[in-house]
Amino acid sequence: PADELPEALPLKESLKFTLGNQPFRMVMGLYLLSWTTASIIAAVLVYFANYYMRIPDQANYFVLAAQGSAIAFIPVVVKLSKILDKRRAFIIGSLSWMLIMLTISAIRPDQVGLAYMLAILAGFGIATAYVVPWAMIPDVIENDELESGQRREGSYYAFAAFFQKLATGLALWGMGQALAMTGYITPTATTPLPVQPTAAVNAIRFFAGPIPALLLFLAILFASRYSITREAHMQTLELLAERDA
Repeated sequence: PADELPEALPLKESLKFTLGNQPFRMVMGLYLLSWTTASIIAAVLVYFANYYMRIPDQANYFVLAAQGSAIAFIPVVVKLSKILDKRRAFIIGSLSWMLIMLTISAIRPDQVGLAYMLAILAGFGIATAYVVPWAMIPDVIENDELESGQRREGSYYAFAAFFQKLATGLALWGMGQALAMTGYITPTATTPLPVQPTAAVNAIRFFAGPIPALLLFLAILFASRYSITREAHMQTLELLAERDA
């Protein structure tokens, strides 16, 4: 009943609880970095196929291979999270993703079959970025409920959605700026596939490998500091049940 609901926290105090929540800051850190990586890869694979591997007719198929396999890998990520826990599953997925992207950036232009295989394997890391951070947020909310005495899903999911938009915008803007600085030639109707300067091609390879690897390494550092283990979460649930009894 409405008259039994606790009084809402003042805005300033609510923001303090949300942004001051250490597990939430770690989740948003790893989420921002991994989602930025996913956004970069979704964009750069087309450039990589067009201007490094020189197979523009297959560019969209690389993206389809990576994103399609990510859907197939979602049950694997969920199962791994249950066998281990969410933090360890995220670290494993991110580590494999790092190695795969570094390998993609190092292959030769004629290794098309290998490029497809690596794009498919990258789906495991992409699925990890899609699933695990969002699965961590409910644990954070219950941890917050134990401390604040209120369920404040709206506040946490609003920030999560904001960071998701921010990550995508920053990733695409940063990649565009880097390509412009290296002399990238914009395609036109008369020249749909211009020959790019070596610096621009190298930048594309850099965004296909080292940049995602660095972002994922930083995401792993955030994950390593995430304090809500499976045991801690179960204890939180028990304390909430006792308080509501």
